[in-house]
Amino acid sequence: MSTLTLYLRMTQPAANALRARLNDQAAAFGYTATRGPTAGKGNLAEMLRAVDAGEVALVLLPEQNRASAIAWLRDQAQQLEAEADDFGTLGLAEALEVIADALSDAADRAAEIE
Repeated sequence: MSTLTLYLRMTQPAANALRARLNDQAAAFGYTATRGPTAGKGNLAEMLRAVDAGEVALVLLPEQNRASAIAWLRDQAQQLEAEADDFGTLGLAEALEVIADALSDAADRAAEIE
């Protein structure tokens, strides 16, 4: 097993808090440790591997566009659900809701850090 070291310009307590928040985010996505003292808790290393593998998509959206994008995605999802005549359309509606939820969660985290 190898290690990856990151240099962060912050105090150790701030770095620990950052790692804890990222581990919590990893757990929310289902990336958890399976062994050791952190078994069942969020696993940042696995989430980073998933980002690299394309399993997790990162979206860079300016803060000023988030609220309108979230509202539009939710509106489109509701319209698709109302008009759905097959599972593909329902799947697309669900995908739009997942994206809206992820953007909303990101906005909430940004507000907490500020």
